[in-house]
Order: sequence, then C-alpha cells, then structure tokens
Amino acid sequence: MAMVSAPPLKKPMTGKKAEKPRVIDREMALYDLIAAQAACDPVIKNATNPHFKNRYADLGACIDACKKSLHNHHFAVLQTNGHDQFGQYVMTSLIHVSGEKFQSVVYLVLDRQNMQGLGSAITYARRYGLLGLVGLAPEDDDGNAASQPNISMSSKKPTKTATIQNAYGEF
Repeated sequence: MAMVSAPPLKKPMTGKKAEKPRVIDREMALYDLIAAQAACDPVIKNATNPHFKNRYADLGACIDACKKSLHNHHFAVLQTNGHDQFGQYVMTSLIHVSGEKFQSVVYLVLDRQNMQGLGSAITYARRYGLLGLVGLAPEDDDGNAASQPNISMSSKKPTKTATIQNAYGEF
C-alpha cells in the first residue's frame, strides 16, 4: 500500500508581513500594463455634444474599450472621488494583482454650481482620467467644453492636474 503524505503545515502567522520582492512585482505589473494597453479596443465616438455638435466617446465607450483587456492582464479599475487642499477630484486607479498601483488624479472644474454640474464634472474626470492612465484616445475629443470659462469648487488652483504613481508613491 502506497503512503500518501499530507502537505507540510504552513508556519503560523506572526502578524508581520513577509517582504514582497518589489522589483519583480513592479516589472510584472509594467509588462501586464503594456500588454493590456496593446490589447485595448478602439475608443468609439458614440455620442454627440448637443452644444458643440461634435462627436465624442462617452464614459461607457471609454470603459468598454479597456475594461476587458485590463481584467485579462490582472488589473482592477477603481474610480473614487476625494478632495485635498487643491479641491475635489476623481482618482482613477489601476490595481495589479501584485499590489502595484498606477493612479491618475483629475481635479473637478464645474460649469454650474448644482448637482447636474457636479455629475457632469465627475463623468468628464472619470473619462479623461481613465483614457490618460491607460494611454487611449479617440480621434479627437470634446475639448471645446474645456476651453469655456468655468467656476472652480476651490479658490486654490492645483499645481498638478494629474499624478501617476505606484502603491509605494514612486514611479
């Protein structure tokens, strides 16, 4: 009769995390990001701006162009709202299974001081944060809207409109 041995017992957790090989994680995350970017679908202009009469890719089209590719290459996509000393923003994060993180911050600029204006600014920031972080672009954009005078939610102006970094604050 053949003896089957049980797998070795794992060492008990001591409460201290083991150090991860950060260089390997960063390399793996970058290789996966490059592969994900290469596998993204085109960004389809599927909406028309009624004010400027131009076509643009709405948030759904931007997500559709990259979400499957990012997931297939081990990235989750999160878009959260926050605020700091410069004002309110949307942070887009690409989080790799290794723990590496790439982030973009887009500050909100409202053209109307109401919930419609806030929703529009958040959608705009989500769209451009995602496209910028993944490195995608439709043929052109609805940038005319960005050139109109706007009312900011903060009197302080940001010194940076976007930041890309990994989970350790480095890039």
